[in-house]
Amino acid sequence: MNPKGKNAEIAADLVALATLPYFNNEHAVTSYHTAISNAQTAMPKYKDNWVLSAASPMMAHAQFVPNHTQFGSYNKVLFNGLQAVETGKMTAAQAVDFIADELELQFGGDIEIRDTASN
Repeated sequence: MNPKGKNAEIAADLVALATLPYFNNEHAVTSYHTAISNAQTAMPKYKDNWVLSAASPMMAHAQFVPNHTQFGSYNKVLFNGLQAVETGKMTAAQAVDFIADELELQFGGDIEIRDTASN
């Protein structure tokens, strides 16, 4: 969805409607996708589906993945920094510097990096 697009308001309304528990439940039950809200898990169609009911506890560990064309590149930089610490190739401080430098190099003004000490 492009907020500057010609139909931004219609697109936002469509997303809001599609993510209502009833409509998303219809999608979840017919495609075996887990719920996006806890409200869905109590609805009869979802609750009566043994596969989805069994998967529902995993929702506590699910994370939102941003819908952005450059998220894959962003995530790869973070992963590389974390992996470098896990394998002992960098200290945590070195990895933070690496991640910040790499993100600024790849994304320039499209990203804002803040020092937590100054927030």
